[in-house]
Amino acid sequence: MHNAPRRQLFELIAEYGFSLCDNPRRCEALLKDYCGQYKREIAVLVAVMDEQIPYKIINFQKNMPTHILKMRLIKEAYENLGIASDFAEWAIDSWELALADIKNSQKNIEAKKGDPEQQNRIGREYQMGQVVQQNDQEAVKWYRLAAEQGNSSGQSNLGSMYQNGRGVPQSDQEAVKWYQRAAEQGNSCGKRNLGFMYRDGRGVPKGDQEAVKWYQRAAEQGYAAAQYNLGLKYENGLGVNKDYKEAFKWYQRAAEQGYAAAQYNLGLKYENGLGVNKDYKEAFKWYKKAAEQGHADAQVNLGFMYQNGQGVPQSDQEAVKWYRLAAEQGHADAQVNLGFVYQNGRGIPQSDQEAVKWYRLAAEQGNSFGQRNLGFMYQNGRGVPQSDQEAVKWYRLAAEQGNSFALERLLNNENKKDQMKTHKTTEEKTEKKSEIPLKETSGTEENKKDSTQQVGFFGRIRKFFGQ
Repeated sequence: MHNAPRRQLFELIAEYGFSLCDNPRRCEALLKDYCGQYKREIAVLVAVMDEQIPYKIINFQKNMPTHILKMRLIKEAYENLGIASDFAEWAIDSWELALADIKNSQKNIEAKKGDPEQQNRIGREYQMGQVVQQNDQEAVKWYRLAAEQGNSSGQSNLGSMYQNGRGVPQSDQEAVKWYQRAAEQGNSCGKRNLGFMYRDGRGVPKGDQEAVKWYQRAAEQGYAAAQYNLGLKYENGLGVNKDYKEAFKWYQRAAEQGYAAAQYNLGLKYENGLGVNKDYKEAFKWYKKAAEQGHADAQVNLGFMYQNGQGVPQSDQEAVKWYRLAAEQGHADAQVNLGFVYQNGRGIPQSDQEAVKWYRLAAEQGNSFGQRNLGFMYQNGRGVPQSDQEAVKWYRLAAEQGNSFALERLLNNENKKDQMKTHKTTEEKTEKKSEIPLKETSGTEENKKDSTQQVGFFGRIRKFFGQ
């Protein structure tokens, strides 16, 4: 579904007000005038008007949780109008946002009169593309109006726009200026961002102790991102003495607020017994929370725990599910693990072709395990035409990164070449010449052994996420 009719609906509601909901035909005519090429979208928006859905959104929102109301209206549109669920959801979301714009119209008037809180809100809407079309320049304009009146959220948001060069030329110095003003007013986001600038030496001299100072102040206000960053400082002993218990404490506080990276690191803490007693069940719990939010490293580790039955009943099928989710995000280690389960038919139908596909994706990202395993597949002609040249190519790339398996294969290959040269020289010196080419029987036996060997896979991710 295209969003142009949705944006046009916002503008029409803003211009004509809620009274437009009383006249579906007029609304349809206006939409066709402005964006008539989107016939399907217009038809769905107008159809739900016949079921009084805009009125139900306004009237029932006061007494019913939004997600329950939305599910009920989608079901109603499907049963009464025959509109597919995904189309109905799009139409209901469109009307909900358009009607929210009516509620916000008074706030917009207040913003234009100089209310800094409303100016900051409008800036956020432009930055995120909520209700209005996304526009960084407009976001900066409204953030600046709020910031210059001393609104700390506006100051922090304006600093972020400067830091990332969105809607303004990138400037670390300007970012620091606005973060500093926000932080001095007690804004937790401004404090955390100021800590980030000190951590990386952007616009200020690099200093871990200064970074810790600002992270600490924001963390004590309950700001999850700062709690996570502070945990990392204790984890790595940067700006503070290394202290796994302190790291665990701050990761836990952030994790309990739903911060995915902290949940992942908390899982690592439980798995490895750092700052807390080792507990696979707790590790699994926190990996799963992070994985369900799309955290790729957590998805890999969750897959590994399912595959090995650590903290959870063993399940190859669940392992495959989580490896795939991470692999489809481009996570190279997950791609290696997914290739491994395809190669060995664990939790999924065996397929050398699929194994090669995933090994190659990892190998092309420079992953030494992917390179090693891809070399193995070429060496043995599994899922690809047999090619010693390709096998050596991928083994060499893996060996250059210190992969011992790949290095061993390269050395074996060199030894074979030396043996063949020696054999050929001896044969040429022999008066009796054989008319039958010599066979590499030892090589054939080794290939037979190789073809049944299970190459290893990366396993869990042990590194700590973040800086």
